[in-house]
Amino acid sequence: MAQDDETPTGIKSFSVGLGDGTPLPQNRQPPPPYRVLIFGDFATSVAGLLEITGNDISELISELSPALTVEAQNILGTLPATLIEDVSFKRPRDFKPAAVSKALEVRTTIKTAMAMGGVSGLADHGQRFDLLLDAAKSPSANSAPEMTASGDAAPKPQTSASPSSDSKSDEDDGLDGLFSMVEPPKRSADSEATQDLAKHAVQAFLSQTSSGEPRKPAPPTPAPAGGGTSFNAIIEDQAALIIKDRRLHQVLENWLALRMLLAELPRESSIRLFLVQVSATAAVEDVLASLEEPEGALAHAAFDVVLAANESSLAKDGASGFKRLATVAVDNATCLLGTLAPDFAGDSAETVGSQDTPHQILDQIGFEQFASLRQSPASSSLALFWNKGRLIADDDGPADVGLPASWVALLSILHAQAANGWPDFGAGQKLSIDQLETAEHTTTGKPVADSVMTFVSQDSALSLASAGINVLRGQANRAEVYFAGSRTVSASKSDEPDAGVARALSMARLNTLLQVAFSTAPSGSKTAEESANNLQARLDEISDALFNAVQFSVSAARSEEDEDVLDIDATLTGSARGDRHFGFRIGI
Repeated sequence: MAQDDETPTGIKSFSVGLGDGTPLPQNRQPPPPYRVLIFGDFATSVAGLLEITGNDISELISELSPALTVEAQNILGTLPATLIEDVSFKRPRDFKPAAVSKALEVRTTIKTAMAMGGVSGLADHGQRFDLLLDAAKSPSANSAPEMTASGDAAPKPQTSASPSSDSKSDEDDGLDGLFSMVEPPKRSADSEATQDLAKHAVQAFLSQTSSGEPRKPAPPTPAPAGGGTSFNAIIEDQAALIIKDRRLHQVLENWLALRMLLAELPRESSIRLFLVQVSATAAVEDVLASLEEPEGALAHAAFDVVLAANESSLAKDGASGFKRLATVAVDNATCLLGTLAPDFAGDSAETVGSQDTPHQILDQIGFEQFASLRQSPASSSLALFWNKGRLIADDDGPADVGLPASWVALLSILHAQAANGWPDFGAGQKLSIDQLETAEHTTTGKPVADSVMTFVSQDSALSLASAGINVLRGQANRAEVYFAGSRTVSASKSDEPDAGVARALSMARLNTLLQVAFSTAPSGSKTAEESANNLQARLDEISDALFNAVQFSVSAARSEEDEDVLDIDATLTGSARGDRHFGFRIGI
């Protein structure tokens, strides 16, 4: 019979582990989201607080419909004195400076005139292009494009300089599809499958679209010759004047930086992103109104970190504006990241970066407001960042815009938040960003290749750090960047000067968690002890959701005015700098 067969078959034995008797953990509640507010110029008419969590860059462009009007000096003719361009954006590639330049309405107008009557067709526009006409007729000028009315019909004038509205852009060349495959927010850092899919997508795209020869960048336009400016060069000079418009330049950088941030952020995290439109030319009063009560963004909810994306200087009004913004940050218990312009100290970026002690510039007349800012209580909540990452150049020429250091700092903070459940920022931490490339600097007398727009010496970076300015530097011969400092602008002495930003971020995060705990803890307590117990229980739940990255201890006490208060001690346990302690006293 079968039961008498001694041949072993199937599973002979098995065992089940029942643990050591420790109660199984309950399902963790998700931690309170890490809320990020970015205010800057995105050239949108959409007002108020806008959440962009989970959106890709194409969706945001469609939703915000960025567009602006640019006015620049007219160097093509004597009248009018200025040219006006309406610039709009439809697709991610439209924010490349070369794409904007190609789509300018003034180019289309010139092409139309040339197609209808050759060089003499420019005369039909009167004094608008009379200097360009003179350049075309000059013996020393380059030959003008051969465009006649015979053969080809004149191109239709554009009503708006949208980079996507030229004939080539109207065709679907597959690039947008490729962008959508390789530039969505990243998964966790250990997700190799995601990276492999992106590589296969790129290889498939190249195999389907490549014609065998890689496309070579167009040669640079020759500089205007003395005694006779070339026809093409004067047009390029006009386009450059338009592209360098302060507001347009800021809009391009903000959108390219936002695109980078969305592409580099891990997809699965508790980070929530919000935008507020603030024009680069807005007065500080208008900026404050967009943030403060009763209708401002900070009146709606608490934010763990705030990025002021529009760049500013530190002379007079610039430093005064930062001081007022920092005061708002303190009042709302958050950390503010500020963006410094390349010439924030009045000298060019190259001049500042090559000096051994550039902080001394800020001790001179004209920077009194900055000195006042550094001495103010609000200074411990403000971190300033300078220099820019070098974005990958356009095929048609070098990129004239960069990746501001403040956006790189924000990305570093969010990487730490996503990886460890707690925000952090430290000097010397290397960061690799796909959108950056290396290029050589020759300002030191010998070639140095890195991924920043301005080479900053080690001495210069440390000098600026002593003044509370965190400098973005590039790792030699690698597409990696790092910060030479991690300081707030506070001039007060600290045992850990390079932990200033990390401390400000932790204080802001703890304030947010306490607000969440107070708003969700059981109400109706009759005694201070009961209030302390209820708050302790809620904070324990939050600590558990954060995998005990922070632990709280709450006790009832009496203030010097003999009033009931709660003493709250918070300890960060997962910090690379060891356990860090914070204390709060809150009235009941």
